Amino acid sequence: MQPKIIISIVCCHVVLAGLLVSAPVWGDNCIDAKDMFQQGLTVNKGQSVCDEECLKQKEYFYQKAIALCPDYPEAYNNLGDIYENMGKYKEALGHYQKAIRLASNFAIPYYGSGDIYFKNGQYNEAITYYKKGIEFDSEESESKKTSKVRILQAQDFLHKGQIAAPTIIAILKPPVERGLGGVRETKSPQISFGEHAIPFDFNSAVLRDDAFPQLQELGKALSSKELAGDFFEVSGHTDMRGTAEYNHDLSVRRAEAVKKYLTAKYSISADHLLVKGYGKSNPLAYGGDDASYALNRRVVIRKLDIAERTNKQSAQISMDVGFMYKSRQSEKIEQLLDGRKLTVDDNYKIYFKPLQTCYVYVIQQDAHHKTNILYNSPKPVEAHKDYWLPEYGKWFYLDQNKGKETIYVLASLNRAEDVEYLLTRTNTAARQEEKKSAMKEVVYLVKSRSRSVDSAGPIIKKPALDPSLPNNYEFQPQQLAGKGGFYKSINFIHD
Repeated sequence: MQPKIIISIVCCHVVLAGLLVSAPVWGDNCIDAKDMFQQGLTVNKGQSVCDEECLKQKEYFYQKAIALCPDYPEAYNNLGDIYENMGKYKEALGHYQKAIRLASNFAIPYYGSGDIYFKNGQYNEAITYYKKGIEFDSEESESKKTSKVRILQAQDFLHKGQIAAPTIIAILKPPVERGLGGVRETKSPQISFGEHAIPFDFNSAVLRDDAFPQLQELGKALSSKELAGDFFEVSGHTDMRGTAEYNHDLSVRRAEAVKKYLTAKYSISADHLLVKGYGKSNPLAYGGDDASYALNRRVVIRKLDIAERTNKQSAQISMDVGFMYKSRQSEKIEQLLDGRKLTVDDNYKIYFKPLQTCYVYVIQQDAHHKTNILYNSPKPVEAHKDYWLPEYGKWFYLDQNKGKETIYVLASLNRAEDVEYLLTRTNTAARQEEKKSAMKEVVYLVKSRSRSVDSAGPIIKKPALDPSLPNNYEFQPQQLAGKGGFYKSINFIHD
């Protein structure tokens, strides 16, 4: 999905890509509309994903802005983007066109219109609108770069019925950017193949015969001299129907099928293709219609940057992890082990120390599927730093719901965006059943990250304890290791 939402507005005019976009005469209503517009922009502030509920909230504010100020092109554009994300393509196109009529030199709604036509297979119209957007966009914006790529794709579809190897090479090996500071490579270029290009039968991971023409072009490209030395992620994506567990498994198997074909038919090293399944966690559209479902079913080839290659080639990750509890009766601190019984009078604490910079997620779930997210940071944790949950001077305690309690600690070299997306859902879900459903999917994704954890035994040096802890303690973390990531779980009984 191209980033086509306007993110800032300046009093009476909007400056975009070096062009001056006329805004309405700012009476009181339009000033109020500007406030509504700004509220729409900040709905998902700090979140990496705007889910369906988030889109609906944005829709509300942009509709309010238009009602207050009917000649507000930026609001029409952003509302068009929301409808595009929802899979309401007719409504999206209408709002993009309205934005163009109000401000004919406004590049972004041209890009949006081009995307609508592209997704619906109307490639001539898509090319026309992409070229118009490029004409009015004087800067090398991300939308401009994406539109240039899609023009190439659309031209291939029109002439050959699939994306040809030279076009794939041009997309995955874009020109190196040069500037006063030196040379840098464009970060993580990717190409998406929808179900019209690499089709699978319903609920199947078996490649169909009509997928082979596109796979042959892909194989020629990845084995070419231009791309042979590079590393790529081959990822599968499904539509929004079904459980996260099933869709994740299906998306992995489809990506594996593509990798198996490419490595068997072409001179492509298996080590250079990293398979990943995103399931339904990274949709392009949230609509409940066939067009949205079809758009979400795809295989994506993404070039890995240098940091990701390094992670892939030296993917071992190690971390010291420990669990402790303190009885209120004795005040003695002991190791919290599987099967231990705790009461509401006992307190507990979690410790971890990563030996590499990585991402850490800590989740607790009780017998009734009530979930607490104990640690979830979008930023990586620091290597060789002691982390205590909760912080110094504080302890966790239990509520009145008795039964088995499970704590999951997930460590990952790369950011677990699918897990973060579902954790966001647990925080925003209105009903408890929705929270339970989302957390079941989180637990599955955590477990599927790594099915084996290597224990290096007790660590030699104990961590520097929380100064608030008494001296009489029996606590010794373990050093755990896994390839690319691992999870450690502990079960105790809330008695």
